[in-house]
Amino acid sequence: MLKNKKYIIYIFLFFLIGFSANYFIDKRNEKLMSKGTIKTYAIYDKNIVFARSGPRSYFNYYVDKQKLSLTQYGKFNFLEKGDTVLIEYSIEDPSVARVIDFKYMQKFKEDRNKSEGN
Repeated sequence: MLKNKKYIIYIFLFFLIGFSANYFIDKRNEKLMSKGTIKTYAIYDKNIVFARSGPRSYFNYYVDKQKLSLTQYGKFNFLEKGDTVLIEYSIEDPSVARVIDFKYMQKFKEDRNKSEGN
């Protein structure tokens, strides 16, 4: 019985540390994004579904000729590999970014189709 209590305490501490770290990382990222951002585009690369954490989508973008990656939780069925999305990244730390318009490329396709049809 005593061994089970130790394991339960260890598991609880593991989750507590994990949630705390995630909370502080999210707060840090919010603070960096609030200090100033730059908009650019990113290219949709792939989607991977993990058994325990769910789907994640990956986007690539460049800042000063340096390739960076952005991971976004969720599966976006309307995106195909190579599609463009609009993102914003932190001026202080360009690796901190978020997608602000998933249908960025689609809007240009619709505008082009309208102008070709008229």
